[in-house]
Amino acid sequence: MVSLMTKYRLPGGALAVTDGGRLVLAHGYGFADREARIAAEPFHLFRVASLSKTITAVGTLKLVQEGKLGLDDRLLTILPDLQPAPGRQLDARYRNVTVRQLLHHTFGSDSSRRAQTAFSNAAPTIANMVRYGLGLPLHFDPGTSFAYSNLGYHFLGRIIEKASGKTYETYVRDEILAPLGISAMRIGRTLASQRFPDEVKYYDHAAATAGPSLIAGVSGPVPRPYGASMIVEIAESYGGWVASAVDLARYVTGLNGRRRAPSLLSPDTLNLMFARPPAPVSQTTSAYYALGWNARPAAGRFSYWHSGSLPGTRTYLVTFANGRSYAAVFNMRPP
Repeated sequence: MVSLMTKYRLPGGALAVTDGGRLVLAHGYGFADREARIAAEPFHLFRVASLSKTITAVGTLKLVQEGKLGLDDRLLTILPDLQPAPGRQLDARYRNVTVRQLLHHTFGSDSSRRAQTAFSNAAPTIANMVRYGLGLPLHFDPGTSFAYSNLGYHFLGRIIEKASGKTYETYVRDEILAPLGISAMRIGRTLASQRFPDEVKYYDHAAATAGPSLIAGVSGPVPRPYGASMIVEIAESYGGWVASAVDLARYVTGLNGRRRAPSLLSPDTLNLMFARPPAPVSQTTSAYYALGWNARPAAGRFSYWHSGSLPGTRTYLVTFANGRSYAAVFNMRPP
């Protein structure tokens, strides 16, 4: 950690390591707030960026496990009222998109290449972001290829709300986090003035420049971590959570029963979550994107992991097949 932070000039970070479900190391490094000289601690909250996708996947699979949702249920059957932005046409192939394909990033949209700022002149909200995305043509037929897509996890957030009858954040906090004893994790906020207690300050690298504000009523230019690159509240189910390294470790060990019994997800559901995608995607690679996680089979078990990246944020959550895990979070993304 010290060598890596020195190499990339990272202001602060935290690391939590578990072995067989037991926390064996929790440590902060550098500064949570460099100007105020506040040292980073393992309980400090960091934006976790795309580690949020694993949380959304676990929430989806819990609903599947409970019989409230099916992996092969179709997006527009679950959400029949979903409509594209005004003046845009729905690609007919959307009618074939399934929950499984959304989780696998195989539903047809390479939306990771599209800016979150494009709302078709509508207010920047989750609903308008979903409508705008739905009005863009798919890049390939559903199920035929892989393309990492934030938009797909936007859809999954709405599916969780429909199937559970709760808001996305409330469902995750009640049904996924609370049973694991996690109370501090929540959807983050964009502005520096809105930081939660114990949340770190975010920094951009030295070569980065400020930009126009995406936040209504906030004049620019503003730093990229605080409104020039994205709106954290809108990232929600694909990249909006804040968490401590220790709570991330508690979360990942709670998935498989190493920390609690019975496990949050059953053995059958866990095997489903980490299984290889159906043909023709990822059939020849040793590692692949499963349902919300990168995965690699190893001696009848799985290693699984995800990373997260936003201006001001770099995160990693890794579990090895031998049962050891680590969560590493930083408050800057190097160039």
